[in-house]
Amino acid sequence: MRRVPAVAAIVVGAAMVIGLIGMSGFTKASDGENLIADAEASVSNEGVVRLRNDVTTVDQASTAVVKRVFPAFAQELGISQAEFEQRLRATHPEAASAFIDQRDAIFASIDKTVSNLEAHQDDYDAADAIPTSFIPLSVMPWFALAFGLLLIGLGVWAWMQPGRASAAVVALAGAILITFTLVAQLPSKGAQAEDLLDSLNIDVEIATKTRTEFETFRAGTEDLKEVFVEFAQARGQTPEELGETIRRDLPIVAEVAEDTAALDRIEGEVAFREEHIDEFASVKDVPLEMAAWGYVVLGGILVLAGGLGLLADEGRAQDEVGAGPV
Repeated sequence: MRRVPAVAAIVVGAAMVIGLIGMSGFTKASDGENLIADAEASVSNEGVVRLRNDVTTVDQASTAVVKRVFPAFAQELGISQAEFEQRLRATHPEAASAFIDQRDAIFASIDKTVSNLEAHQDDYDAADAIPTSFIPLSVMPWFALAFGLLLIGLGVWAWMQPGRASAAVVALAGAILITFTLVAQLPSKGAQAEDLLDSLNIDVEIATKTRTEFETFRAGTEDLKEVFVEFAQARGQTPEELGETIRRDLPIVAEVAEDTAALDRIEGEVAFREEHIDEFASVKDVPLEMAAWGYVVLGGILVLAGGLGLLADEGRAQDEVGAGPV
């Protein structure tokens, strides 16, 4: 019984090291840290609000084009709205595709993405704070490796020097492991990080679809510039004069037409999906919550084993006293 703490320390330490290597802990932690860092632009408190504003601005601008500009252009040409749309498809297919045929589907897809990020913003904050807000995720494997090796060394020492001191140190090591895991809230953070990962769908097919939708809209906005030139001609205006009219009557259209910052930031979300397919696949199924509770269990084993060692040493001491001279 006196060597139970030693055996427990060696077994737990070996389990931590083997588990870390077997699960490719260093690679997955690095991939997870890259995902978290690069997602900050669109998932952090500031980022998700900015992304929502960008999407809303571009959506409202495109709606104004469809509901205000196109009907006004049709009226200048003296044709019906249906005839205008048919004419637009023939002369400016990219603008027609982006603003008439696919606009609703494109913005429904974008809105779904942003709504999901908004719903899981707290989960992102939790993932960003693993293990703590000031210790990066990539440090965790080194902690597990160092602690595991320390336990193995401690177990060897406890085997060579069984007694109260070694048993107490083993129990203390277990208490430290449990305390760190619970104080850092690793089980709850792990659960939230898993919820965030489960809510995302990042693979080649989805990334390709998202890129195609974005490029369709981007190409449509470029083609729309020529549509505005023709609209100005129909109104008997120069493009500059039409621009002034739009700035006055439809400022949100002018804002998006003259400044691509909102579209560029939306494209950042598209690029994020493309650039992190492999890293997402790497961390998608990592059992973060289970691993955190595993540390608690392993710590509990050390505390229990250390306690048994102390009891065994106490019983041995009493036996020695009882066996002494009367």
